[in-house]
Amino acid sequence: MKFVFIVAAAYTIEVQTGNEQIEPLDSPVYVQLYGATTKTPKLFLEPKTACFARDSCENFDISTNNIGE
Repeated sequence: MKFVFIVAAAYTIEVQTGNEQIEPLDSPVYVQLYGATTKTPKLFLEPKTACFARDSCENFDISTNNIGE
């Protein structure tokens, strides 16, 4: 019998938008984290403010499998 242990890890992603006058973002935004041992699936970011508003900073707390350093 083979046992597989999955170790969870927490990451904080910070997204800083620029201050140029552009249209609001209406497309889904995702990140994919790459580590020494594996990568995450696409992790979609759900902003708390209006679609990554101009000149704003958003923090996203993500919990996923450990991907290595």
